[in-house]
Amino acid sequence: MPASFTRAVRSLEADGFRRSIFGLLLVAILLGAWAAWFLRAHVTRYEVSNEARLEVDQAAYLLQATASGRTVVSRLALGAMVKAGDVLVELDANPQRLQLAQARARLATLAPEVEARSQETAAEERARAAERQAAGAAQDQARAQVRESQAHAAFSIEDVERLKQL
Repeated sequence: MPASFTRAVRSLEADGFRRSIFGLLLVAILLGAWAAWFLRAHVTRYEVSNEARLEVDQAAYLLQATASGRTVVSRLALGAMVKAGDVLVELDANPQRLQLAQARARLATLAPEVEARSQETAAEERARAAERQAAGAAQDQARAQVRESQAHAAFSIEDVERLKQL
């Protein structure tokens, strides 16, 4: 019997408990990971209500304003009720006022310039009309001179003919 007992001992030593220990260790790791997830997981809950209060436990979101400027008055307060149309922040309007004043000053200087240009244009149109009238008078005078010269030439031709006959 001692030979069969030694064979059983050698067989047990050859098999070992490695597979069993590895399996148990894997099961223990999976159970530990599941227990950690169970204890630390955050589950979001959604509810519908007519009255609600918003609580934020995350970092604030960056907001982008449509206008830039320096804040003059801030009416922001934690826990305050806000309605649509409420003024929360007032910005310094001095840069815009200065720009508006500059634009008005430019406009004020442009108005006399526009008036001067329109007067200049009207004077040029009057001068052109006077030139046209003078040109018309000069043409009439030139036509009259042509008629006079033609009459004088005709008279001279008749005078030459008369002198030939005499």
